[in-house]
Amino acid sequence: MEALASAGVTVDEMREVIKEIRQAIKGKIENPNSYFRTIAARGDLPDYLNRVRANAERAAAYAVRKAQPQPAAEQAADPDEPSVTPEEREAAIAAIREALGGAHVRSGGKGPARVLRPRQAPEEPSPAAQAARSYLNSRGDYFEWMAVARDKLGETAGRDEVVIFAAELAKERTALTA
Repeated sequence: MEALASAGVTVDEMREVIKEIRQAIKGKIENPNSYFRTIAARGDLPDYLNRVRANAERAAAYAVRKAQPQPAAEQAADPDEPSVTPEEREAAIAAIREALGGAHVRSGGKGPARVLRPRQAPEEPSPAAQAARSYLNSRGDYFEWMAVARDKLGETAGRDEVVIFAAELAKERTALTA
């Protein structure tokens, strides 16, 4: 306490400083008096005292915040009662579902990411694409020809374009083998 007398240390603060030192070294002090004299000689005691006082200030500020009355809106509401009505909740869920209806998942640098796109009316498949699909389905090798066509046309080609090209490739292959 003599080393911290100029800082106006109290007995309670000194006890907290000793606790702080013991926590910092995490071990048993063989001779506490000589150890604390050594710390005082190095000039480390004011740092420990500052930590203790900062902790005390934080604890006091927390106690003041907890002691303040809650705002009227929070007092009136029952904690078990939801803050929104069921109708408001359903409307919010419907709005979110509507917004996510056009969501598209793409892979990102840190994993999958949802990207919202504006809703578009589904395109009607062209009659040529429908005919090509039914031709490929009747052959039984739909996926093989689709993979070949997708490889040749690239990832940017539209689905109908790929189906029509796959059917043309299958027809050419059939004509060559016949």
